Amino acid sequence: MPTGIKPIFINNMMSTYGLSHPHDSKVFPDLPEHQDNPSQLRLQHDGLATDDKARLEPMCLAEYL
Repeated sequence: MPTGIKPIFINNMMSTYGLSHPHDSKVFPDLPEHQDNPSQLRLQHDGLATDDKARLEPMCLAEYL
């Protein structure tokens, strides 16, 4: 366990409250700085977000869900 974080046991299960989670990390750390060289992940995301063919139509989205 990281220093300063104490485990909390509820029903014999350890809580992970306060621990970092991979989904909490920033996907695009270059956004706040508006860097001149964005990450490859950011460029791929921007390409998908602006591609009309990649957008889901409402009916397709309903079928997908």
